[in-house]
Amino acid sequence: MQSPLNKLKKQSVPPSHKFTSDFDSVISIVVWNSLGFFFVDFILVYMISQVWEGPGLAIGLYPAFLTSGMLISSLFIGFLADRVSKQKLVMIGSFGRGLSYFGLYSSIILQSLIGIYVCSFLLGLGAMLFWVPLDTLISEKSSKYHRSSAFGRRRFALGIGQVIGAIVGLTVFGLANFFTPDNALLIYIAIPIFGLANFYAGIRFFRNVDEDKKFQYPSESIDETDEHFLGYGF
Repeated sequence: MQSPLNKLKKQSVPPSHKFTSDFDSVISIVVWNSLGFFFVDFILVYMISQVWEGPGLAIGLYPAFLTSGMLISSLFIGFLADRVSKQKLVMIGSFGRGLSYFGLYSSIILQSLIGIYVCSFLLGLGAMLFWVPLDTLISEKSSKYHRSSAFGRRRFALGIGQVIGAIVGLTVFGLANFFTPDNALLIYIAIPIFGLANFYAGIRFFRNVDEDKKFQYPSESIDETDEHFLGYGF
């Protein structure tokens, strides 16, 4: 038999006791920005290995340039995020990713392997410009007692975006290959569409998220028992 107090502790906590009012807007950008994650990786490996019949080294250089971009930006993004508007950094990172998608699409159409490497590097740079300030905002806009839940929602949004992007991208890719197999502009059109989604996400984030709005804890006059009733003590 559970005591009444234990049952009370397991009751759901109101969202206002967990997150700020604009927290959903912070999380929603993850869905829009992750649409191309799976599809773009699949297409680039497919292009280099199957269409261009590149060697293993050519395939491996794609993730290498992507990782290099992330590594270089990680050297300064933490310092920058502490001194520059996190909201603007997220928008810049989102726009950078969008431009990189357009660059990758152009490189595929022009059959430029060097172009893919350069755009992959820039994509890595944009990734860290996006994720570090976004994760900081997620922390600032959530209760420390529900921080795991906050990042769980971030991870869930990431998965939802990847699933939706994979379905849309592979559907367009398959239909275009079937009906217009020689039309590369149409076959890979999902990539710039995902780029536009990044632009939209950045603008929407900048308009709907208030960087100055941080999670406010209840008055310190509330005693420990009251905190448990509010859901902060467990």
